[in-house]
Amino acid sequence: MPVWTTCFQSWLDAARPSYLRRLLAGRKQALLEEVDNLTYSALLYTEQAYPGKMLEPWAIAEALQAAPVLNWEDEATEEEKEAEEANPLTDEETERLEALMPDE
Repeated sequence: MPVWTTCFQSWLDAARPSYLRRLLAGRKQALLEEVDNLTYSALLYTEQAYPGKMLEPWAIAEALQAAPVLNWEDEATEEEKEAEEANPLTDEETERLEALMPDE
Protein backbone atom coordinates (compact mmCIF):
# COMPACT_ATOMS: atom_id res chain seq x y z
CA MET A 1 0.00 0.00 0.00
CA PRO A 2 2.74 2.60 0.73
CA VAL A 3 4.12 2.21 -2.80
CA TRP A 4 0.65 2.71 -4.29
CA THR A 5 0.11 5.75 -2.07
CA THR A 6 3.48 7.23 -3.07
CA CYS A 7 2.65 6.72 -6.74
CA PHE A 8 -0.84 8.13 -6.30
CA GLN A 9 0.42 11.28 -4.62
CA SER A 10 3.18 11.76 -7.21
CA TRP A 11 0.62 11.30 -9.97
CA LEU A 12 -1.76 13.80 -8.36
CA ASP A 13 1.02 16.36 -7.89
CA ALA A 14 2.53 16.09 -11.36
CA ALA A 15 -0.04 15.00 -13.94
CA ARG A 16 -1.55 17.48 -16.38
CA PRO A 17 -4.67 19.03 -14.77
CA SER A 18 -6.75 18.54 -17.93
CA TYR A 19 -5.78 14.85 -17.96
CA LEU A 20 -6.81 14.43 -14.32
CA ARG A 21 -10.12 16.16 -15.06
CA ARG A 22 -10.85 13.77 -17.94
CA LEU A 23 -10.19 10.81 -15.67
CA LEU A 24 -12.24 12.34 -12.87
CA ALA A 25 -15.17 12.81 -15.25
CA GLY A 26 -15.02 9.15 -16.28
CA ARG A 27 -15.42 5.91 -14.44
CA LYS A 28 -13.79 5.68 -11.02
CA GLN A 29 -12.42 2.26 -11.98
CA ALA A 30 -10.57 3.72 -14.99
CA LEU A 31 -8.93 6.31 -12.76
CA LEU A 32 -7.83 3.70 -10.23
CA GLU A 33 -6.52 1.46 -13.02
CA GLU A 34 -4.38 4.36 -14.25
CA VAL A 35 -2.73 4.63 -10.83
CA ASP A 36 -2.40 0.84 -10.61
CA ASN A 37 -0.59 0.85 -13.97
CA LEU A 38 1.74 3.62 -12.82
CA THR A 39 2.45 1.74 -9.60
CA TYR A 40 3.12 -1.50 -11.47
CA SER A 41 5.51 0.30 -13.83
CA ALA A 42 7.36 1.84 -10.88
CA LEU A 43 7.62 -1.55 -9.17
CA LEU A 44 8.96 -3.22 -12.32
CA TYR A 45 11.53 -0.47 -12.75
CA THR A 46 12.73 -0.65 -9.15
CA GLU A 47 12.95 -4.45 -9.24
CA GLN A 48 15.07 -4.31 -12.41
CA ALA A 49 17.22 -1.38 -11.36
CA TYR A 50 17.71 -2.51 -7.75
CA PRO A 51 17.20 -6.31 -7.61
CA GLY A 52 16.68 -7.68 -4.13
CA LYS A 53 16.57 -4.22 -2.55
CA MET A 54 13.81 -2.80 -0.40
CA LEU A 55 11.53 -0.34 -2.17
CA GLU A 56 12.97 2.86 -0.80
CA PRO A 57 11.10 6.12 -1.49
CA TRP A 58 14.04 7.47 -3.52
CA ALA A 59 13.93 4.42 -5.82
CA ILE A 60 10.19 4.84 -6.34
CA ALA A 61 10.68 8.56 -7.03
CA GLU A 62 13.37 7.74 -9.57
CA ALA A 63 11.07 5.27 -11.29
CA LEU A 64 8.26 7.78 -11.42
CA GLN A 65 10.49 10.41 -13.03
CA ALA A 66 10.50 8.23 -16.14
CA ALA A 67 6.69 8.03 -16.33
CA PRO A 68 5.41 9.95 -19.37
CA VAL A 69 2.18 10.98 -17.66
CA LEU A 70 4.20 12.73 -14.95
CA ASN A 71 6.72 14.27 -17.34
CA TRP A 72 4.25 15.84 -19.75
CA GLU A 73 5.92 19.25 -19.39
CA ASP A 74 9.07 17.93 -21.07
CA GLU A 75 7.17 17.54 -24.34
CA ALA A 76 4.52 20.24 -23.99
CA THR A 77 4.73 23.50 -25.86
CA GLU A 78 4.92 26.77 -23.95
CA GLU A 79 1.31 27.44 -24.93
CA GLU A 80 0.20 24.08 -23.53
CA LYS A 81 2.08 24.69 -20.29
CA GLU A 82 0.56 28.15 -19.93
CA ALA A 83 -2.95 26.80 -20.62
CA GLU A 84 -2.54 24.12 -17.94
CA GLU A 85 -1.09 26.59 -15.42
CA ALA A 86 -3.98 28.98 -16.08
CA ASN A 87 -6.50 26.25 -15.24
CA PRO A 88 -5.18 24.22 -12.27
CA LEU A 89 -7.31 21.73 -10.42
CA THR A 90 -9.80 23.31 -8.07
CA ASP A 91 -9.75 22.43 -4.38
CA GLU A 92 -12.94 20.43 -4.94
CA GLU A 93 -11.38 18.42 -7.79
CA THR A 94 -8.29 17.75 -5.71
CA GLU A 95 -10.43 16.63 -2.77
CA ARG A 96 -12.42 14.29 -5.03
CA LEU A 97 -9.22 12.73 -6.29
CA GLU A 98 -7.67 12.48 -2.82
CA ALA A 99 -10.84 10.80 -1.54
CA LEU A 100 -9.98 7.85 -3.81
CA MET A 101 -6.77 7.17 -1.88
CA PRO A 102 -7.36 4.32 0.56
CA ASP A 103 -6.68 4.79 4.25
CA GLU A 104 -3.33 3.35 5.27
